[in-house]
Amino acid sequence: MSLTLRTNLCLLLITVVSADEVYRFSRAGQSITLPCDRLSNYPTECEWFDYRDPQSEGQLIQGDPRRRQNQDCSLSLHNVTGADAGLYLCRLRRRRADYDTNVHLSVLTVSQTVVSESQTRLRCVLRPLRGFCRDGRIEWRDQDGALLSEGRDRCESEETVEQSHDVRTFTCSYEERGQVVSAGIRVQRSRGPPQETETSETETSETETSETETSGFPLVPLHIAFGAGLLLLLMLIVSALMFLNTKPLYSQQQTEVFHGGFGEQCDVRNHQPPESSSSETNP
Repeated sequence: MSLTLRTNLCLLLITVVSADEVYRFSRAGQSITLPCDRLSNYPTECEWFDYRDPQSEGQLIQGDPRRRQNQDCSLSLHNVTGADAGLYLCRLRRRRADYDTNVHLSVLTVSQTVVSESQTRLRCVLRPLRGFCRDGRIEWRDQDGALLSEGRDRCESEETVEQSHDVRTFTCSYEERGQVVSAGIRVQRSRGPPQETETSETETSETETSETETSGFPLVPLHIAFGAGLLLLLMLIVSALMFLNTKPLYSQQQTEVFHGGFGEQCDVRNHQPPESSSSETNP
């Protein structure tokens, strides 16, 4: 065997990539750890790639506070949502080969829609939505454990329930590959269509805002307007008092000048008649 052929075989062995398939299930809102177990006990380098988008080439996961890589090469996801569902790949880099682990994460989500005052529609979806779940089934149960729907091969299920109590709890569960994931939802009696009520309140709020903005005048705070009005009232009262005190004084001066004549002033109010002439001639 030539030296060139041996070198090519060695390079081929180095670039061999083996892959494991792992399936994990979670419900929305909880935390989960995705494993990367193969040879992770040996000194190695590991990286996680995001393949949730089938059309992408995989995005390296780093710098994300919700998705953190641990020392054992596992990946922790916090506050899981339906958008986190999909394919993740863990790659262990060793001296002679790279070992890949494909982790398929499925997330169970539940929601409710008010149909009427006495009916609510419940929806349970296993994401990513795959159409048919050939290896598992979805079940709805009420708070007493009674089965509302039989196991189905679809990855989504809708049930319409009647309201007979103020608050009732319903649970959706999914079982596959020996793993069971469940999510509960509390349903409260509706006093009317909340969608219509919320919409009408929102439209009213938007109308009031537009009228305020198109009026052209700034909105004056109530306490400033009250203070300005009080100050104006005090000024009017003071002006009226000054006017009333000034007018009698002016009339009194006119009267004194008229009666005194030639600069001689006399008090009209205290004016007394002169004494009789008989008293002046009396010896």
